Amino acid sequence: MKNIVIKRAVKTIGATIGGLIFSLNLHAAELEKDVNTTSSLQKVPPIGLIPAGEKHSAGVMPREGIRLLVRSYETAAISAEVNARILVIPTREGDRFEKGDILIKFDCSKIIAEHEAAIAANNGHRIAYENQQKLFKYQAAGALAVEQAKFEMTKSRADVSGMEVRRKACEIRAPFSGRVTEKIANAHEVAQPNQALIRIVNDTKQELVMMAPSAWSSKFTPGMRFSVKVDETGQIHKARIVQTTGHIDPISQSTRIIAELETTTTSVLPGMSGTAILPTQEVTR
Repeated sequence: MKNIVIKRAVKTIGATIGGLIFSLNLHAAELEKDVNTTSSLQKVPPIGLIPAGEKHSAGVMPREGIRLLVRSYETAAISAEVNARILVIPTREGDRFEKGDILIKFDCSKIIAEHEAAIAANNGHRIAYENQQKLFKYQAAGALAVEQAKFEMTKSRADVSGMEVRRKACEIRAPFSGRVTEKIANAHEVAQPNQALIRIVNDTKQELVMMAPSAWSSKFTPGMRFSVKVDETGQIHKARIVQTTGHIDPISQSTRIIAELETTTTSVLPGMSGTAILPTQEVTR
């Protein structure tokens, strides 16, 4: 009886294993079919490098051009260097200023007083040094006393220079002409050292940044002229290549190109995007 049960169990296990092997073979055949189908599909080029719907060889720059981004030539986050109350600061975002204008002014009464005290201390140490020199001339003072007086005078002079630097930080002047893009602090608040107060941007001069295939890099020479169509305005402007970054990304095989508009315009703002319409040229590898 036991032999019969064992034989039936062996037959059942054998049938089960056979079914599993058949299913695995069928699944492997389907996977191989999917792989062959996928490999036969045409690869899709990176977005923004080659216009959709057109086939380009590796050495041809299309007339349709490539995508670009407008960014400001100069931008800065203005921070505080002193711990003081803010007296003057731009009223709101968008306020315009000229190079050299006072952007932020602090209440530096304490710093001014410390500066005047440092000047008085330096005058006192200078007089003491001169007196020690006279005494040394008449052999009424030793050389050590003269050197000590000179040291105190030099140290106090350095303190005056340090206070002059702190006093200059009581006013922050615009490093370039432009606009306020972000206001972080307000008047009457106490600023902390290294605290960002406003962000400014030069909106009179913009840069154009393009990502182009590395095969085209040899033709992007400084001074090369092309047209730019801005998406937000629909206007077309003349531009020229300034330089390349000198680096090719090994993964995307692309390089960054820096350009600028030939004429200054207020209609093109940082953050806008557009298309660089390039002349059709053969690019030598």
